[in-house]
Amino acid sequence: GSVFIETARFTALGFSGYIQDFRYEDIYAPGEENILSRRLNRQERNGTLEFYYRVYSDTVFFLNGGYTEYEFQHPSSFFRNSYSYQVSSGLRFPLMGRIRGALTLGYKSLLPRTKRLNGFSGVVGDTSFNLRVSRFQFRVLYRRDCYFSFWQDSLFFVEGLWGGGASFYPTAFLRLDYDYRLGSSDYPGRLLV
Repeated sequence: GSVFIETARFTALGFSGYIQDFRYEDIYAPGEENILSRRLNRQERNGTLEFYYRVYSDTVFFLNGGYTEYEFQHPSSFFRNSYSYQVSSGLRFPLMGRIRGALTLGYKSLLPRTKRLNGFSGVVGDTSFNLRVSRFQFRVLYRRDCYFSFWQDSLFFVEGLWGGGASFYPTAFLRLDYDYRLGSSDYPGRLLV
């Protein structure tokens, strides 16, 4: 749910929150047992304060900060119980126009309740926007966040994705595209695989 107050000066201030259950199905194969439900089933509770300000006719500046609690359901995964703080800011561009998409950059701290485990603190982002210039369109992509890991020895991993691309429209019915993406998944510490 969410509640927002909008003013005549093109600003909005609000609070949003959610309770979300994640439930995974176990996979059984000959000689292999992947018990996803024991390791990843959890409930997330989140509260976020949000601020929006219209910079141009359809371009909006935003700033938000929130708190999330992660409570795992199976007793063997209680050590994964964590909480996080996150703040992010950026611009949202209109759906139709020369520039489309959003630029988002922020900072996140994921802190496990079990003190012996290391947490995550660092830059996160979710940026994807397009710029149209004459017969060309240019794309930029940047995503970085931490996610809970399936591996028993690791609480989380940091996934990053960077990329870009361009399109050329030689005619109204023909488009030529080029895209390049590079991604990584980094696990903290050592893992026994």
